[in-house]
Amino acid sequence: WVRYDKGRTHYWEIGNENYGNWEAGYRINTQNNKDGQPEYITGALYGRQFKVYADSMRAAAEQVGATIYIGAVLYQQPPASYDYTSIQTWNQGVLSQAGAAADFFIVHDYFTGYQTNSSVEDILKTGTSVPASVMSYVRSQLDAAGVSQKPVALTEWNIQATGSKQNVSYIAGIHAAMVLGAVIKDGFGEASRWDLANGWSNGDDQGMFNSGDEPGIPQWNPRPAFYYMYYFQR
Repeated sequence: WVRYDKGRTHYWEIGNENYGNWEAGYRINTQNNKDGQPEYITGALYGRQFKVYADSMRAAAEQVGATIYIGAVLYQQPPASYDYTSIQTWNQGVLSQAGAAADFFIVHDYFTGYQTNSSVEDILKTGTSVPASVMSYVRSQLDAAGVSQKPVALTEWNIQATGSKQNVSYIAGIHAAMVLGAVIKDGFGEASRWDLANGWSNGDDQGMFNSGDEPGIPQWNPRPAFYYMYYFQR
């Protein structure tokens, strides 16, 4: 991929939410595995494999005369008591194995409570509080692991409020503008809103544009978040 890309892509992520039991590769069939890996992924295992990928990718980039930067996946907040083992020790394992090898670190956050019919007040107050708390936590994790501070990329963010069409409302737009200001203020190196188009899901649609299934609305019609982000940029 790196050779084929020939330098068009500068920033690469290795993996996506690998700590999550919803991701392929979180759990393997040990009967089929040939190199003695554990059934469940750990941060340390991911960190060791990260270095193999990163080493090969950098060699490939050098062959085509490209400069690339490679990010490693971290967990964005202190694990809860009910979180499973891979999350509990994820950051420590990644940083102990790959902290020096990564060019930047990757976090995701969806700000509001999962499958919660969040109020306007609850949604908007996360716009400034969450970026600050995520950055503070990641920096403290790097310090605790003895890893130098590096750029942090928020490569997925949105609200996950459900039940009152919050995602397609102007409230999501106000929240988006607040988040953009906060990620700049709090020193994030990059932020990517999830996502451009998704599915209507009775208004629980995180897409910035209507993919074609919103009742009575033209396909690709922008949602309020698009306009708020557009005018923020202006």
